[in-house]
Amino acid sequence: AELTGIDPASPEAAAAAAAASPVQRAFNPRGAIYGASANASQVVIQARKAASLVVRMADGRVLFARQLAAGDAWRAPAGVAAVVDVSSHFSDFDVYLNGEHGGTLTAEQTPLSQLNARAQTLARQAAAEVAARTQAAQVEAQARAAEVQSAMVVATGG
Repeated sequence: AELTGIDPASPEAAAAAAAASPVQRAFNPRGAIYGASANASQVVIQARKAASLVVRMADGRVLFARQLAAGDAWRAPAGVAAVVDVSSHFSDFDVYLNGEHGGTLTAEQTPLSQLNARAQTLARQAAAEVAARTQAAQVEAQARAAEVQSAMVVATGG
């Protein structure tokens, strides 16, 4: 209970935990990390094996180009109009959105805006789920408080 925050004596809490969406495989740095700082990026592209990664701006300028070793990663900056271009098989690159595995690249050229939009959508969904769970917990706590108060009134004869 201390590690999970779930009361093992509460069947409602156990059911809610079981119904929660599973956490995807988290980003695990296994090599050099290039690009934006961690707090300025929602998208990380990590090489599964040695492969080249080129990121070009909309005007054709190269934002990033490197032969990555297996485990090396590039953090994509948010709000940049660019295209991720991979010379090898696009499935050689894992994509992490908000720190969770979002699959592999699905094409040799992928607009960075597409990856950033997916990350933002997932972040909004996660925030909505947290808000809904928080509200449900507050409603449950209020109901329990009312039950306790009612029981106290009955017990004191009032």
